[in-house]
Order: sequence, then C-alpha cells, then structure tokens
Amino acid sequence: MTTVVALPTASELLQEELAQPGFVLLDGRRYKLAFPMRAVLLYKKLTGDNLFVEGALEQVNPQKDPERWLSCLEAALQQHHPEVTREQLELWVDFGNVSAVSAAMFETLKSYLPQPKDKGKSPNAPAPAADLPASESQSPSSIV
Repeated sequence: MTTVVALPTASELLQEELAQPGFVLLDGRRYKLAFPMRAVLLYKKLTGDNLFVEGALEQVNPQKDPERWLSCLEAALQQHHPEVTREQLELWVDFGNVSAVSAAMFETLKSYLPQPKDKGKSPNAPAPAADLPASESQSPSSIV
C-alpha cells in the first residue's frame, strides 16, 4: 500500500518563511493561525472591513466589537482548520483565554501584513556610515 503525502507548494513554503503562523490553544487543542489572502478576503466577507486599510486593526478588539474580533479569529483558522465552525469558537473563547488568543492572533496578523516603509527615506539613499565597517566608512580621499 502506497501512502501519498501532499508536499507544500513553492508559494506555501515562501509564505511560511515570510510570515510566521501563530498558534492558539482552544478547547484543549493547539490550532495554527494564518492570514494568507484567503483569510483577508473571508474577514472582509464576514465584516465588510478590509484589513489592508490603515486603522482597520484598531476595530478588531474583543472589548469594542466581539463579533468582529471573532470573525478575525475565524478567518485566521480557515487555512489550516476549515472544519472549525463559528459556533465552536463562540463556545471555546471566554474571558479566561481571550487575551492570549488576541495576542497570538495579532502577532500572526502583523507578520503577514506589509511592513511600513520608512517615510522620508529614499530607498536609494546611501547606507549610514555607522552601519558600514570602519574601512568602508572612510571617504575615498582618506584611503591611501
């Protein structure tokens, strides 16, 4: 009997390197969180909000809007645990674990979002001299 194992695709491997999936403990089991585009689109479908819009994360808060927060958790679980239902999450998340789940969810989400560019700094600007080894930070005229 031959066992077939599904290997990750190149894009899945790249995504794993670029973004760090998180983990949460729910109902005594460990679940993997991820925010690929599929999760971002599901979150938008569930809430009408776009996670790529500046300030969107401020709305994902269990104290302000527990339904929106739960939608974000639901979306984060779908990549690796599509069998988990909204109803299960409503039973598994409570005051005792909401802080830990929130922390894991936001850490994971931040690792998937594009990193902000340093405003006012040109991508073509020379590296600061402090970042260069001593021999490279000297001006050409001082090297004899």
